[in-house]
Amino acid sequence: MIRYSYFRCEYPLKENVFFNLLEKIPPSFRTKILKFKRWEDRYTSLMGKILLRHLLISIGYSDDCLQKLTIGEYGKPFIDGNVDFNISHSDGFVVCAISDSSNIGVDTEKIVEFDINSVLDILRQDEKEKLLRNFSLDIFYDFWTKKESVIKAMGRGVYFGDVGPVVSASTGQLFR
Repeated sequence: MIRYSYFRCEYPLKENVFFNLLEKIPPSFRTKILKFKRWEDRYTSLMGKILLRHLLISIGYSDDCLQKLTIGEYGKPFIDGNVDFNISHSDGFVVCAISDSSNIGVDTEKIVEFDINSVLDILRQDEKEKLLRNFSLDIFYDFWTKKESVIKAMGRGVYFGDVGPVVSASTGQLFR
């Protein structure tokens, strides 16, 4: 089973609401969140934890479930061997997904103009060729968020390096 939840932080929460939500997460997370300078970063980080807590409680975890989070060898947080989760945020949008049947990764990105040459060094040759042959922002971001999600599901992040072709677990579709 896969469950997900999302939230859009379009404007600052009322201060009492923010601090009430902050009290629902462990002190170590609170400290990190309060160090962010921009309200958008504080809120998206907080809401990622709140969404995760909500999803975990919805499948039977206790209210203090975030206390049980630990960090894996490559920096991916996990709670136990029964459920995998991932959180992503970009430009005020936060998404969290959990799975009790497989590893899971999610990614969200704000679509902005950029120079394709700035990312070519981190792509495989076949990926470069495909993107350069038919480049558009939509195609790039579709490709990038899928690839990033797989890397995050693997729990290796940037430490993993090259990722081969991606196959969707739900549809069997091959993404190259």
